[in-house]
Amino acid sequence: MNVFVLLQERDVDLQNEKQRQEENDQLRKQFAQAANAFHGWLTDTRYALTASYYWSLNISLAVEKLIWGHSVGSFINPSYFRSRLICELTSQPAGRVK
Repeated sequence: MNVFVLLQERDVDLQNEKQRQEENDQLRKQFAQAANAFHGWLTDTRYALTASYYWSLNISLAVEKLIWGHSVGSFINPSYFRSRLICELTSQPAGRVK
């Protein structure tokens, strides 16, 4: 084979490699966008699950504390119960919540 044919084949190979690398770069960018979106969703979901678990546990404990702190068989006024529950959850002194 002569040098001219080898140079042409080399140019074709280089162009194919360039195209392959450009396609890979495009795929890398698409993957990065998808990974970033997934990371945002995962972070938000983890925060929501953690927050809901934390609040569920705190609400349960506050309700138990209010119920067991009340005399057995006495009527619990819903507005009083609500205000006491909010006070328990927010660590506010009683009477400040409306």
